[in-house]
Amino acid sequence: MDYQGWRIHSPKVQLIRIKNFLADEDIDRTIDWERKFAEIGEFLLHCLRMEGATDKDWYIDLRECMNMLHTHWIFEQYHYGEKKLVIDFPKYSGVSTRLPPLVDGRDIIAEKRPKDPVRPRYLLHRVPESIQDVDYQIPGPLLRTMFMTWFRQDGNLVWAADPNGQMPGSGQRGKVFKYQPDFNMALTEDKWFAKCMEGGPEATSNELRGEANFYILGNESVAGEVKDIEFRGKKHTTQIHYPEGEVQQRFARYRGAKRAALQQCLSHFDSVENVAIQSPFRRLVLPLTRRQKERAKTEAGMNIVYKPQAIKAPPKNAKIDPLGLVYWHMKLGENHLQRANEMRKKTEESQRKHLNDPDMVLLPHNFRGPVTPFNFLRESERKLVARHTLLVNLRDKVRRAWSRSPRQMLEGVVKNIDLGLQGRPSWNMKDELVAHRNKYGRYLEMNDMELFWVYFVCGPSTNSKMQREALPKLGRAFEVFTTRMQTLLDEPSQECLFAVQKRNVSLQQVTLALNAGLRHGDFVFSVDMVNKYSRVLADHGRLG
Repeated sequence: MDYQGWRIHSPKVQLIRIKNFLADEDIDRTIDWERKFAEIGEFLLHCLRMEGATDKDWYIDLRECMNMLHTHWIFEQYHYGEKKLVIDFPKYSGVSTRLPPLVDGRDIIAEKRPKDPVRPRYLLHRVPESIQDVDYQIPGPLLRTMFMTWFRQDGNLVWAADPNGQMPGSGQRGKVFKYQPDFNMALTEDKWFAKCMEGGPEATSNELRGEANFYILGNESVAGEVKDIEFRGKKHTTQIHYPEGEVQQRFARYRGAKRAALQQCLSHFDSVENVAIQSPFRRLVLPLTRRQKERAKTEAGMNIVYKPQAIKAPPKNAKIDPLGLVYWHMKLGENHLQRANEMRKKTEESQRKHLNDPDMVLLPHNFRGPVTPFNFLRESERKLVARHTLLVNLRDKVRRAWSRSPRQMLEGVVKNIDLGLQGRPSWNMKDELVAHRNKYGRYLEMNDMELFWVYFVCGPSTNSKMQREALPKLGRAFEVFTTRMQTLLDEPSQECLFAVQKRNVSLQQVTLALNAGLRHGDFVFSVDMVNKYSRVLADHGRLG
């Protein structure tokens, strides 16, 4: 589109950028906020006056931008009030200083700018085409055409929905793929961002290694349409594969946890540079070229007094740390922790003794931080928060296990957990709970055995869906191994190898059973082959 003599992106793209900018920036964190505020308002007014603006698909984004801009204005008026009217403005030059410069440099007056044809204006945000994403570790076309596109579509559904009504699902995509249950990637990302922010950096780190970790397995895709493409003069028939719903939720959880991790890292500082790198394009980076890598490797040891070169086998009687920097830094840390532990213990004892406060707010173990909202809670409140977090995590694990492999027992567990979080009685264990409460006077916390049972139920299981999955083609030897193993599993005798579940069977016994009764020329399996093929069957649900 044409805007003030420049060719820029369409309003649909610009309005999304404006929404991201207004959501992350404000008058306290942004340099030259007044000018940017005025430019945004002028552009929104231009879009509003466009012909047929109300019929465009970006009109909802336009209304959202106007409301967000109005909210910023109310915030400024409330905190800073009306500024004094400036009448004596400084005299500025009439020469245009906008970039890119106009024809013939800066000797053209802005009021007499010639009507040249529209020239391209290269903005800061360009379409990332040849960019390799270092976080998700997946091909760029797959990230842009599917994950990011679907995530943006779900976000538009959330922005267009009524805040007081029911939150939307995945829209048209959910109707096509028939997700059960339906989900919204934007809501999932926001939920996990809030969850990690409430849990603190430690919870965020654990979630990124656990449930919020992003990966794609080979069998987590849905086959789509078949197309004929031409490559180097030859025609090829290809089939598009779409990621499953669990992979999309994993992507949203990972994105929310990474956003929380970045916010928690930057919360220790307060500078414009840290705020600037919180833009939505912060994770897309270009890989270093070969010359840049060589230059960085060359400059790594420059201007350093002691080069960071570790000695694998130091000489005998050699001084590894001549000035004692490493030793005294270690001693400094130990003395600080020792002093912090002593002061913490004495302070808590004094408060309990003199203030008669048994339920007090504990001091942090490390005086140097980080200090999280969890550190301001009392002991009883900490136990309550830890118990609630444990129950919420168990609920999420059970729900995912039930959606992955539905079972009647898991359905009852999910129903009981939801009723418990709502404060309603159980649907099938009312008498047992009443007897438990009458016996102990309250509900006891979960012990290790009960927790182990819940985690065991949430683990992988052998079900009909997994058994119907096709096994990988590893050759004729694997097919013979699968046939013999199935024969052992189907043996009805109580004296066979796998008749009793609690019986511990070694690999040597399984190998002897598979090789029993062989004739000349048959396959003979070794212990390593049995171990390798058994793991393949276990991954596909054929073995427990």
